[in-house]
Amino acid sequence: MTLSGAELYWYDDTQKSPLYSVGYSKQYASTIYAPRPKGRAPRMVATGGVIVAFSYAPATDRIEEIAHQYGLTFVKKMAIGKGYYLYHTSKDKALKAANAIYEHEKGIVSAYPDWLYLR
Repeated sequence: MTLSGAELYWYDDTQKSPLYSVGYSKQYASTIYAPRPKGRAPRMVATGGVIVAFSYAPATDRIEEIAHQYGLTFVKKMAIGKGYYLYHTSKDKALKAANAIYEHEKGIVSAYPDWLYLR
């Protein structure tokens, strides 16, 4: 599926948004992504983190189940609201893992890569 010609996408909270690969950062050893293929647009790289927000307080076994199922490592419960958890994977797998979690798991409010925005 493509969105406005984009081959990639991510969920900006609950909105499916197009995403374009616009280069590579040697400094961060990561693909550079942007919401538009050209022009002024925020540029970002995946850090390898995946932020998952549950609609409920998950049990420890559910947290670990998500990690195992998607090839992630559970890092910590985040202090940015209720139900936010940080997982880690490789930078190149973070986008795919976040999208899959959001699309296939029940009780997930949002799941997205932990983006580093470039200047």
